[in-house]
Amino acid sequence: MSKIGVNTNIFQVTGKYMNLINEYIVSRRSQVAPIDTRKQEEVVSLFSRIADDQNMEPPIQLLSVIIERDLRQQRKQPRQFFRKLIDDLAKGDNSEETLHELEVVVSALDTKHTEALAKIKGE
Repeated sequence: MSKIGVNTNIFQVTGKYMNLINEYIVSRRSQVAPIDTRKQEEVVSLFSRIADDQNMEPPIQLLSVIIERDLRQQRKQPRQFFRKLIDDLAKGDNSEETLHELEVVVSALDTKHTEALAKIKGE
């Protein structure tokens, strides 16, 4: 695959999942409507798949590498981070701590998303 193809794939995958997590964060911060259980299940499922070392889905492996690298740079243990996040989300915990952890993930994805776009544009 060409460099543009690889970066386009990174751009699309990070954008898709970044949007999913962002929508969840916004819905929890606004608390205008009750929790959309479908959205909550999607987010829990996503992190369960990312935390699964046996998962062979290329988009999930890509996300795992991006997020885990960022967590290690912050001196966080990825497995512990994901387990706690999955448990908190499954319980419907929408505390500031949980939302902040989601924002950490979004930030990692956003950085890679922006880098991929710049490479696609040739910057």
